[in-house]
Amino acid sequence: MRLLLNTLLLIFSLAITALCLWFASHAPWYGILLAAWFFALINTMPFAIMHEAVHGVASRSAWGNRLIGVVAGWAFPTSFLLQRRAHLNHHDNTRTDGELYDYSLAHRPRWLRNI
Repeated sequence: MRLLLNTLLLIFSLAITALCLWFASHAPWYGILLAAWFFALINTMPFAIMHEAVHGVASRSAWGNRLIGVVAGWAFPTSFLLQRRAHLNHHDNTRTDGELYDYSLAHRPRWLRNI
């Protein structure tokens, strides 16, 4: 049931984002702004579904998580496997010296955190 619901949400969101892109290519400037806003709003759903698949909870099975994660990844300039590796690595290294990109350590130059 979980896979079915996530699949329906993913198909819905991908269809709406495609419609937004079509509308933006045929609309006046104010329609483009509206389509871009709605595209940004609705396109968070495929990312959220891919995030759930990365953690293995979008489906009860491993193949279901992989399938829905790969399809959800089509909406982004990254693959599901790259996203899974990077995100799970992030969880393995959260708040370690190597991942403190938003924090300036005493032994590092302050300008380095902005790179």
